[in-house]
Amino acid sequence: MTQPHHSSTEEQPIIEVPRDASFNSVTEHNHTILGVPRTGNIENISDMPAPIRWFGYIAFGAIVVGGVAILAIGLLM
Repeated sequence: MTQPHHSSTEEQPIIEVPRDASFNSVTEHNHTILGVPRTGNIENISDMPAPIRWFGYIAFGAIVVGGVAILAIGLLM
């Protein structure tokens, strides 16, 4: 019998990358020169400016109300 090329018992090393590390030189340029934020997610909606918060509340509320209305109409027909 031949030995398999790799063994399933081998453990792969875990590479930890810092959260603010750049993906490549283009993203590094965007972070340093253009001022693009390094993280793409916003942790808390209350940190956003009021007009953007209100737009988000209204937009998501309209989506939810529209979805419920479509479901209700579909069930009643």
